[in-house]
Amino acid sequence: QHWAKTNTFYNIWVNQFGCQLEGFASPLNSRIILQSDTAQFCSLFPDVDQPFGSVGSFFDQDLVGKVVTVHPPYIDSMFDTIMEKTKRHIEEAVNTGQTMILNFGLPYWSDSKLLIYLEGCKYLKYKKLLLKV
Repeated sequence: QHWAKTNTFYNIWVNQFGCQLEGFASPLNSRIILQSDTAQFCSLFPDVDQPFGSVGSFFDQDLVGKVVTVHPPYIDSMFDTIMEKTKRHIEEAVNTGQTMILNFGLPYWSDSKLLIYLEGCKYLKYKKLLLKV
């Protein structure tokens, strides 16, 4: 129920796109902090992870004006909450004329509200489906 993005992916996102925030990581599995001294990660347990660099819960972060990579736990109810947050922040970015780049790593659950929303979002610029081989 989980897979990870490579260090090469994070290197490209940090160095070419300016990504500085990774959602849903821990001090043990955060890849973005290996790529940049200023990169930050959000964690599910900020009280325990804060001494190691966590900026807190993803749900408490302002995403507007940022480049963020989001690879959440594969829990459908969590996807619903992420969808609502994503909608709010996209609307705010549009209304304030700010740029925001979100990169999601998600399972292709065709009935997931988050996936349906993202695929139908008029601001979607790129999508890649990785097929099982």
